[in-house]
Amino acid sequence: MQNSDLKFRAAYYVSTKKLTMTDLVGNPAGASYDAMLAGYTETADDIVGIFKAQSPAGVFYGGTAYNANDFSSPDTDGNTSDWDEANITLPTSGSDILCGAYNFYYKIRLTLVTSLKGFNAGGYFTTLGDDYSPLLGTAPTGLKVQIYSVGAPTGHEGTYTLTAVSSGANSTFSISETVTPFVADANDRIAIIFETTKAFTYCFTRPETDIDIESSCIYSTLTATDDSSYAVSFAGYSTVTPTITRAWSITCPAGYSATPITAGNVNPLTIGYGTSYNGGANIWTGNYIAQLTSTLTYYVELWGAGVFWAVVHDTIVSTSPHEVSCDTCFCDIKQCIENLYNKYVGYLNTSPTKAKTLLDKIIRVYGAWMMYQIEERCGGDYASWCAVISDIVLSEDCQCQTDTSVSAEVVPLALQVSGSLTSPVITFGTGAAGFPASPTNGDVHIFNADGGAYTQGDIYYYTGGAWVFQFNITGATGATGATGAAGATGAAGADGTSVVFDNSLETPTTLSGAVYAAFTGMTTPSLTYLTALGDKYIIKARFETSAIAKTPDTVKLVIDGLDMYYTYIPAPFNVFVIEHPFYGSVKNIDVVAEAVVVDVATKKLLIKYHVIYTDTFANVTDGGIMYSLITLTSALNDVVIHAEGKIGATGTVACKVLSVEFLKSV
Repeated sequence: MQNSDLKFRAAYYVSTKKLTMTDLVGNPAGASYDAMLAGYTETADDIVGIFKAQSPAGVFYGGTAYNANDFSSPDTDGNTSDWDEANITLPTSGSDILCGAYNFYYKIRLTLVTSLKGFNAGGYFTTLGDDYSPLLGTAPTGLKVQIYSVGAPTGHEGTYTLTAVSSGANSTFSISETVTPFVADANDRIAIIFETTKAFTYCFTRPETDIDIESSCIYSTLTATDDSSYAVSFAGYSTVTPTITRAWSITCPAGYSATPITAGNVNPLTIGYGTSYNGGANIWTGNYIAQLTSTLTYYVELWGAGVFWAVVHDTIVSTSPHEVSCDTCFCDIKQCIENLYNKYVGYLNTSPTKAKTLLDKIIRVYGAWMMYQIEERCGGDYASWCAVISDIVLSEDCQCQTDTSVSAEVVPLALQVSGSLTSPVITFGTGAAGFPASPTNGDVHIFNADGGAYTQGDIYYYTGGAWVFQFNITGATGATGATGAAGATGAAGADGTSVVFDNSLETPTTLSGAVYAAFTGMTTPSLTYLTALGDKYIIKARFETSAIAKTPDTVKLVIDGLDMYYTYIPAPFNVFVIEHPFYGSVKNIDVVAEAVVVDVATKKLLIKYHVIYTDTFANVTDGGIMYSLITLTSALNDVVIHAEGKIGATGTVACKVLSVEFLKSV
């Protein structure tokens, strides 16, 4: 454990002009310190720390205690899991945090649990306890040793430069200063002080916000979008883009919502018809004010891999007003459209020919309405399409009174025919798809393709809770077009294999005794692919040993409980149970086995396997190709494959690769 193991964070809070310093090794529960102290009686509970911060104007936090190595009121305390010091007031220039070079310092004191015996005339402190040389090194640099009292002062207190730590139990701690020899008091404690420092140039210009608000009378919605660029350039660093958390609050006309509409971290935010806010109600005309609270975190400088130590936080609150006002054209002619539709409905049963004429007008109105929406969304001359609709229904009674000075509900124009959201709708669909869901009385559905009991051109009217056929408007079928030329047939792709199990991560296991043990992570799940004659598994494995030229290790593969051994026994030998050890200087054994279904009914597999040895001099020996016929103990589609090994008198054996591929028979 050295000074370089310490890490802290300096976090600036622009809105409050405060600083928080955090021990990144201890936070949140001291686990990293505990890992460093593994094997020792000491834990993170025995650590306290103090900070010092210096701006261009001088030290603004912790100077006196830090310089005196006074840990009596620590900023961090492992015993209470308190690893930060918050709300440190930053120096300012006007209304902003002072720009310039900042230096930060951090010390921790690790109190040793070992008993302090005293100071020896040889120039070192003596203890009764552990060997601390592995932790601190025998010749540490930059560390301090401190003697302090947990009770009344004993006269032995002091902080000294640590120069050497002896090896073995009851470590001694040599220092460069001269100390009068003494025998320790019961209240005396010995501790090691570690220290680290960082520098950061702070100069932050708050970004300007840009809130864009748009409203749609077509869809009765209002959308607020945060278009702000929050990226900031820090002196000596590249431009930093922060993490952003947004919170919206939109004040609305009372007719829409008496309380502000609030939303969490969304962008853009859309309210009004069909949204999840205010029950999806329509917006109203009038004045809206959007307030956006943007919480920003800039991670500026790394301290090691993935650890940011210089961080800037800011919270910006901005507002933007918007007035919703809508074109009254459709309000002026809506009664005309309703009269046209009602006349059409009235003629359905009395004069189908007249009804068809009126339906043609309604379809023209619908088409013009679609163009109105397109032009409105694309910023075109949408009002001209309202004039087209007005011309279509010119013979009808047009009347509507409006007062734009009073806030009013904005009914989505796409649905506004009779002034309510349940106005008739014309829909189109295929016969196979049937009728649309959730119709209302007065809706019209036109089938645009044959299917089921319906023919292209059939028109149905929804009334009394049922769809009623009116007439068919399809003309005669046109002549069949010429048949196009057939495309060329592509070449058939090559058969491939499918990897059904692959553990290419080495999982070394230290084995003991002569009993086989399975390698961790080298067991497949139940394989369900073998179902037909000729189906095949291709199994590949690599084993490695450390027992070179010693009592050899042995390894094996297991298929469904039937073993393929690799150890050596002199001839004659069973052609299936062939053992090959890591004899002599052999370091690696590679095995490739093919298991092919040759009889489905009796669950027989033909095993072909090939063994190759590689020694420590990279010499390769071919162990030959062997065959065996086995009968599975389980179903063909319930096979498990795993690798095992055991060691000789010494050494370790590992399975570095086990993979299984499946090849389907044609």
